[in-house]
Amino acid sequence: MRRARATTPLAALVLVLAGCAGTQQGSADASRVDVAVTTESPRAGEELVPTVEVDGDAILVDVPDATWQLTLLDAGPVDLDDVAMFDGSATEAPSDGTHVVWVCMDATQLRGESGQWLSDAVRVEVWATDDGPRYDDLSGFDYEPAGRALDVYEASGNALNEPYERVCPIFVVPDDVDASTIAFVPNGGEPVVLER
Repeated sequence: MRRARATTPLAALVLVLAGCAGTQQGSADASRVDVAVTTESPRAGEELVPTVEVDGDAILVDVPDATWQLTLLDAGPVDLDDVAMFDGSATEAPSDGTHVVWVCMDATQLRGESGQWLSDAVRVEVWATDDGPRYDDLSGFDYEPAGRALDVYEASGNALNEPYERVCPIFVVPDDVDASTIAFVPNGGEPVVLER
């Protein structure tokens, strides 16, 4: 292409002397174009769209860096004996008109660099209704599971296909919210609702 654009004898002579160097440069340019086309193709973009698939109590979360398999174990109000205060102080009841609920699941990382944080891939929310209001686990940040259950922020470090057996995000919600409407929000994606 560059030879066709030469308009003077001097320019033509320079291109002839350049010979193979010009051809190699053209090949390099072509390679760069190919990479750009590949990177910007719709298919490449589609592969990066974070998704959640729900099949009964089984949830598959797919984000660019990882894939997680979740299985919902139970969800609903929590006895205060089953939680502790995050700061180590004596367990306190939440404010009047609210109660503590959790959503417990097992979680297994299937793809990506091993040991990633579950909380980096997906956020769990409890919704009052399909239209909201919505509550994320920051509402229950003062609490953590007691016993062998894990807080959602502790679910990291395992090898691929090595499950975390009970991960329980905790929420403080109004008394009339029962954790029957749960949403899984992949990082960078849209929520998918599971109703029990």
